[in-house]
Amino acid sequence: MYILGINAYHGDAAAAIVRDGRLIAAAEEERFNRFKHSAGFPEQAIRYCLREAGIGVEELEHVGISRDPSAHLHKKILFAATRVASLARSQIKDRLGNAAKVRDLKDELARVFGVPKKNLRARFHNIEHHRAHLASCFFVSPFERAALLSIGSVEFLGDVRPGDVIELDGRVESMNDEVAVLSGTATVDGTVVMEAKDIMCALIDAETLAPLDDTQRLQGVMWRE
Repeated sequence: MYILGINAYHGDAAAAIVRDGRLIAAAEEERFNRFKHSAGFPEQAIRYCLREAGIGVEELEHVGISRDPSAHLHKKILFAATRVASLARSQIKDRLGNAAKVRDLKDELARVFGVPKKNLRARFHNIEHHRAHLASCFFVSPFERAALLSIGSVEFLGDVRPGDVIELDGRVESMNDEVAVLSGTATVDGTVVMEAKDIMCALIDAETLAPLDDTQRLQGVMWRE
């Protein structure tokens, strides 16, 4: 089974291909067009991945893109509503255009490779950004079970010295039976010294994790490879 993963219309556009759970190739578009943090559609990265796998685009069985326009919709609406005055019309148009392209990924892939859309037999999946991060490290690892953590951003705003008392303040952005998304701050004497946003963690029972000895053994295998 061949699975193509794509990061598109976002900074650091890239592609990766997996065959039967094993990573075959991965590359960022900037490696080919020489533009740092290149956005847009990673055409050349996809071509490289397909070439390394020795297949054509019609042979893919699944294609995933690390964006889901419908995810966290309430937060996106709130963001737009509170910043509509500061966002230029062109910025709003670009964001809406990118969301439309993400939804029409099959059309774009067929157009870029010059094949009829009906020839693409792959199923297409829009994956929420942080879930895509978690999946990218877990599904190509040797682990059968794992605790997963994805951090959207961490900004250090001040210094912490020995003896300082650090107070943590966190909030749950969203949660279901499988994952929770958290954000929060760390303060010293009322001053924020660190801010973390969009920390996604898997919710699993501790007793379902693999034994520590097995985890350490698999870490050794990964490092040797």
